[in-house]
Amino acid sequence: MSTKFFTVSLTIICFSAIQSFSQTLTKITDANNPVVNDVFNSGGGSWIDVNNDGYLELFVAHGNDASQNNSLYLNDKRGGFIKVQTGALVNDGGTSIGSVWADFNHDGKLDAFVTNRFNFKNFLYLGSDDTVFTKITTGNPVTDVASSNSSSWVDVDNDGDLDLFVVNFGARHFFYRNDGAPNFNLTKIDTGLVLANNGNSIVAHGRITTTIARRIFLSATVRTRTIICLPTPDAARLHL
Repeated sequence: MSTKFFTVSLTIICFSAIQSFSQTLTKITDANNPVVNDVFNSGGGSWIDVNNDGYLELFVAHGNDASQNNSLYLNDKRGGFIKVQTGALVNDGGTSIGSVWADFNHDGKLDAFVTNRFNFKNFLYLGSDDTVFTKITTGNPVTDVASSNSSSWVDVDNDGDLDLFVVNFGARHFFYRNDGAPNFNLTKIDTGLVLANNGNSIVAHGRITTTIARRIFLSATVRTRTIICLPTPDAARLHL
């Protein structure tokens, strides 16, 4: 299949199948709930079941333009949350703005990639089925430096292993191909038109369609083109 690149003038594209539901949301103000009482410069949150008990925990990336520790809140199964205080995941500082979670090494445990802005290195953590995570300190995903805004786990080359795409603000984007078993190394690929797009991109979203084609969607700030990339089977060139 040939590679095609499209640019559109809209900065927001909506694909929706809307079904109406009646729902009331109640604001939580409990003084004992750390989720609503902690004060940080927060960039984004992720709901994930880190300990595989069927209850969702909450990870919140803090910092943005100032170094702050990120937060992980453990679901107490009674409608509240307990703040996790120990481990690298919540004590690394960083100018964090968001996180993406997936089991990229096929061990049945969720792993986390955290993006940092303003030329602060990004974070990669291996899960343990608990609130303790092992920080990865070697390899391009954690040594490359840029102002990273967001990222996405997506199986670009359809080999069953999740690859990693990272959107950078005003610089080349990062793409890391998962080499698979036994080590699941994330190898940097530095060629391809989408990587050279030095616009002010802020969001990356990888999607698997019903035709098993992978699409990378880049959402940009005002006055910068929004790009949808439809790749081909050669992942080395970021073509699906």
